[in-house]
Amino acid sequence: MDTSLGSYLSVPHVLAFMLVFSRIGGMIGASPLMQVIVVPPNLMIGLTAVVSLLLCPLVANGYGLFGQPATQQLPTHEWALAVLIGQELMIGLLLGFSATLAFHGIRYMGTLLGLQMGLSVASQVDPATGGQNPVVGQWYLYLGLIVFMMLNLHHWLLVAVAHSFGHIPLGQVLTEKSWGLLAERFIQLTADLFVTALMVGLPVLGVLLVVEVALAFMAKVMPQMNVFMVSMPLKVAIGLGMMAVTLPTVVEAMARQDQALIKTLMGLFQAG
Repeated sequence: MDTSLGSYLSVPHVLAFMLVFSRIGGMIGASPLMQVIVVPPNLMIGLTAVVSLLLCPLVANGYGLFGQPATQQLPTHEWALAVLIGQELMIGLLLGFSATLAFHGIRYMGTLLGLQMGLSVASQVDPATGGQNPVVGQWYLYLGLIVFMMLNLHHWLLVAVAHSFGHIPLGQVLTEKSWGLLAERFIQLTADLFVTALMVGLPVLGVLLVVEVALAFMAKVMPQMNVFMVSMPLKVAIGLGMMAVTLPTVVEAMARQDQALIKTLMGLFQAG
């Protein structure tokens, strides 16, 4: 077996690396860590290249690469290769964005809480997007990222993308039925994650709703009192207090959601 550098720079090896690089790059580019914090492009490309080099010998089965017996052949035509690269990129993006959806749901829940508390005007610059986001939503977003990292689920995300090569082998063109199945699972995953995000903030929303109703009754009973001036600091204080009280429950719910998410991602590309 030829293990020289020239053998690894042959056309089949380069093509296999390009396909693996596309799937890994799509996943890393759309992963929660890259979407929440600012990561230099050079670091992102370097991480993608290192992971792709490590996975290439494991996923290039059946193409006569890395000392394995050849049972099939990668396409060398430009258009066929472009289709495969685009497909691998879409698979990686779908996997990474599916994990990021959980964080968008949590941030949306925080935005609703900030609106109900009267803190919708209080916002800060999001370094990842460059836009203005409410501080309560950003707080829940970073809390979810901390839980995600503490559970080492970023490692499991790499395991999930490596596991996807077992369901969708390198160089296999997906059929229309397969894409339809992926779309159906993605829509179901989106619905489940936003329901979970709603359950995370439901206790705080419920208490704030009761406070709102109580203030409305006070406005009818004592019209001489300026309810608006009283309600603003009261809702902020009660909202922040409920966020502190429910923090252990919220962290536990986020941990359960993240663990269920990884199980879902492991079977996202499994044939129905």
